[in-house]
Amino acid sequence: MEEELKNLAVLIPAYKPGGALVTLCAELKERGFGEVIVVDDGSGESYEGIFGAVEGKGCHVLRHVFNMGKGRALKTGFNDILVNCRGIRGVVTADADGQHLVKDIINVGRAVLEREDTIIIGARTFSGKVPLKSRFGNTVTRNVFRFVSGQNIRDTQSGLRGFPLPALKKIITLKGERYEYEMNMLLEASRFDLKLKETEIETVYIDGNASSHFNAVRDSWRIYKIIIMFGASSLISFFVDAAMFALITVIFPSTKDTAVVWIPLLGARLVSSAVNFLINRNVIFAKEKQGSLKRHIIGYYLLAAAILAGNIAVTSLFKNLGVNLYVSYFISLLLFLISYPVQKHWVFR
Repeated sequence: MEEELKNLAVLIPAYKPGGALVTLCAELKERGFGEVIVVDDGSGESYEGIFGAVEGKGCHVLRHVFNMGKGRALKTGFNDILVNCRGIRGVVTADADGQHLVKDIINVGRAVLEREDTIIIGARTFSGKVPLKSRFGNTVTRNVFRFVSGQNIRDTQSGLRGFPLPALKKIITLKGERYEYEMNMLLEASRFDLKLKETEIETVYIDGNASSHFNAVRDSWRIYKIIIMFGASSLISFFVDAAMFALITVIFPSTKDTAVVWIPLLGARLVSSAVNFLINRNVIFAKEKQGSLKRHIIGYYLLAAAILAGNIAVTSLFKNLGVNLYVSYFISLLLFLISYPVQKHWVFR
């Protein structure tokens, strides 16, 4: 029995688990963890035997009447630990299917006890025979996360994570009832002054990861919708820009003249940028929003001016070099992608 493990709780959300859960819980108790808490996320009467066996191993079982999602199960467990578990300094979350080895759970727990300001992520290497769904899902999510947050996390979908106790009071307030809650923890960590650190764990898949309840379509939408919303905001602004240009030239036909066409262009751009600013400030980046309106306006239009200057410079350069101007659209897309993290981490912070 490792003495330091008595200061750690292990939290396991479980939905329709197999016998591997009982084996895992028994070994965790034998190794000396202070608390082992399992949340039955509405598995149903046919699974009462498994959860009864878990309780027989000395573990505490919390129950949802119906399936509420992994995010809600984690919050239920976090709340119970904060209210009832005295002497606990850190929490390790693990999956119920046996894919997280006890030795790795212990290593993540030890890392938590060494750092009070850091979320520890048990990172798989994804080497060898890895189910296509898992490899593809993690690759896409990892790159999206890097784009959004600026941090390079190898395994964003790992359920094996360690949290210092003070962090629970912060992350329990985050939105998300299902798998998106785990992504929200990573996305919002910096807002809570929490660092992210990975520790390597063994990659284990049982029956091709068939026991996973992750729904690629449903849960990917919940995870990536912020990116889609950001793109939609820009698309709305594009249509507003086009509509305002058309409206101004209809009301003032003389502005169609080449010499003064900049007037409807400028007017349309001012209106569309204001629409984009309001959507981004009050919808897309509402949670990150800090500082004054004046600061946000200055930051936004400095960024907009930089992007516009970049587009003009690249277009002019390509034109002078005789490069196909369609290439400039790729540069415009790149500048658009760059604008997301800049707005998230600078303009509205």
